[in-house]
Amino acid sequence: MERNTMKFLYFLSLIMISFAGITHSHAFEVQSSNQEYSVSTLFCSYTIRGVQYQPVPDTGKPLLVLVHGATYGKWMWDVPGYSWINHFVAELGYPVLSIDRLGYGESSRPNGDLLTPRCQVYTLKQVLCQVADSLEQRSIIWVGHSMGALFGNMIAGETDLLDGLISIGFLHEQQTSTGPSLLQYLKGDYISWTDEERTTAFYYMQGADPEIIDYDNQRAEPVPRGAIWSGLKPDSLVLGCIDIPVLLASGQYDALWEEIDLAAEAALFANAPVTTFVQENAGHTNLLHQSNWALLDEIGSWLVTYF
Repeated sequence: MERNTMKFLYFLSLIMISFAGITHSHAFEVQSSNQEYSVSTLFCSYTIRGVQYQPVPDTGKPLLVLVHGATYGKWMWDVPGYSWINHFVAELGYPVLSIDRLGYGESSRPNGDLLTPRCQVYTLKQVLCQVADSLEQRSIIWVGHSMGALFGNMIAGETDLLDGLISIGFLHEQQTSTGPSLLQYLKGDYISWTDEERTTAFYYMQGADPEIIDYDNQRAEPVPRGAIWSGLKPDSLVLGCIDIPVLLASGQYDALWEEIDLAAEAALFANAPVTTFVQENAGHTNLLHQSNWALLDEIGSWLVTYF
């Protein structure tokens, strides 16, 4: 009952904003600043780069840390017409930090074999520690897509650095055979996906804009070969240690998984309050499908309920 009441108040607030004539870009001014985080692993130093977006005035709301999956970068959260920056910062007043993981975008690009899930998590923990030192008492919510969700699970199960966890598009079901072949992974320490491979794996064609798919494919990045170890689901041993609020979200037609069973997935988080959401008419990259508004609304109401 309490959750339904909070949802009602959240949607009522959106209606009031609409009638007040406030647009997505006018509710809050957005100030952006480039961020650099020095990290180290195996006696080598690297830099993880990102952008922090701050609403003005500051609302005191939790910081959303947005972490991309394979073949993507921080750009995926600010696609024209599908921008999380516009929605969460400019409209709702949440500060946001979006980063490029090691091997992607503007961050350092070490040998791809080094960038296993354990290495990625080790360096991302260092980023979070630096972020936490600058925030004082503000809550931190991890928002991870696909492999970014896997890393969030690992961090939430191994540390107390996070106050909330939003896991999008990562399941512990049997994976399908989408993506490059094993032979492709033997050719180099970074592997590029073809447009056809990405479109088949990431999109439900009846629910996506072809122009957005092209926009996505044009910006695709190669995957560090060390990412292949994510198939072992290295978060499995620590899911039961997570005790913070969790939102599990998936596209209805996510082609990466044999089955979409969020009830079974939620049961793995035995000690956490878990909310599940299946986005209709969406594939793996559900935030870039036409029904993305439903995902944004679900996340917005979940944030109001728990934070």
